[in-house]
Amino acid sequence: MHSIRFTETKETPWRNGGGITREVARAEDDGGLLWRLSIADVDAEGPFSDFVGLTRVLTVIRGGPMMLDTPSQTLVAALHVPLTFDGGLPVSARLPNGPLRDLNLMYDADRVHAEVSVLKGPFEGSLVPDAQAPLRVVFGLSEGFHLNRAPFDAGDTVLLEGEAATLTLADGDSILLISLSQVG
Repeated sequence: MHSIRFTETKETPWRNGGGITREVARAEDDGGLLWRLSIADVDAEGPFSDFVGLTRVLTVIRGGPMMLDTPSQTLVAALHVPLTFDGGLPVSARLPNGPLRDLNLMYDADRVHAEVSVLKGPFEGSLVPDAQAPLRVVFGLSEGFHLNRAPFDAGDTVLLEGEAATLTLADGDSILLISLSQVG
């Protein structure tokens, strides 16, 4: 079990000045980026960076919604609702309620399978290793959560690589559960 507290993440300004990114975790191989998990503070409306070749799962974790204008439609990124789209899609963001924070999972869908779901408390149960998804990521959305009785806060991340853990969520707590596995 490897934990990354939100307070341990390093802020990096965006090139366009529209916000701040905090990289949480990433995996690469000889072929390049497999996946990347980051937290972004979106302070201004404007275009998204182009991540052609990657799939993006964006989840607003504070504030929102965020309206994502594409050439063919407007996607709505609502609070605590994972939204999946092509990372190379031209997107311009609108912030009808002002600045927000989101969690981004970007991955190479040709080489990685990813699933992102929301789990709400009350809940107590085991997260067991799965040969189909050997890496599980737990991200605190609201209040806090406990893994193996250790307390974590909203914004904290825990990576479980092929290991079991007991998850406890009180009423009002919620997490994102991300499962990652290599394809082929």
